[in-house]
Amino acid sequence: MKKLCLLILVFINSLFAFSQADLTIISASISPTSINVLGTTPDSKITWSVSTKNIGTSRAKICKLGIYLSSSSSVLGTKVDESTIASPTSALFGLLDGDTDTDNGSFDIPSSMLPTSGSVTRYVHFVADFEGTVDEILETNNKTYKTISLTFVDPRPDFTITSSSISPTSMNVVGTTPDSKISWSASTKNIGNSRAPIAKLAIYMSTSSTSLGTKVDEKDIASPSNFLLGLLNGDTDTDNGSFDIPSSMLPTSGSV
Repeated sequence: MKKLCLLILVFINSLFAFSQADLTIISASISPTSINVLGTTPDSKITWSVSTKNIGTSRAKICKLGIYLSSSSSVLGTKVDESTIASPTSALFGLLDGDTDTDNGSFDIPSSMLPTSGSVTRYVHFVADFEGTVDEILETNNKTYKTISLTFVDPRPDFTITSSSISPTSMNVVGTTPDSKISWSASTKNIGNSRAPIAKLAIYMSTSSTSLGTKVDEKDIASPSNFLLGLLNGDTDTDNGSFDIPSSMLPTSGSV
């Protein structure tokens, strides 16, 4: 009887000795998976979501999930975020065996990870219990990673005239005196990817569709909300004015 009790006690002790937690990442995602970088400014942050499961045989301690950004698939790189891995029913306890904890977050891309030309691949590493708080059955199944493409875009403005008009479109010239001035209106849009400096819109009059001829007027192309700043990318500036017809452009007979 004493031997039987001893065997049962040894068996129970062995069960407790081998009862351990074991954390593993069962799913991970990032968004977006590609980002344009305008000079030194990325289009957006990176958002992430990770589910960590305790596949062991006992409750784990509360621990930390670490998120890293690296230029390598095998080296963690720079830690950019972290979250607590805890019970989904109580933040005061660690993960019960069989339970899963899902965490979400976002981070800015460190400047050291940004490309200066072309496109590069970066690796977002996820490490459950990165501080080694939990004594686990297996310590090598806590990691996974996702890739993201970063593309350098040279930040430049790009002007285009989206509309223009003049009035009148015909007039009489009595001797050397035109009936009126010419009034004009023009809308200029910045279709580039960065704010432009303040620039000039020039108006010319010519006898040719391919040669500019004589400059007759000009205006500043500036922000519609602040004339001290240039046109922001995506914005449009509308300008108006009028000018006298240069004497060199006047007809001496017939119509031109």
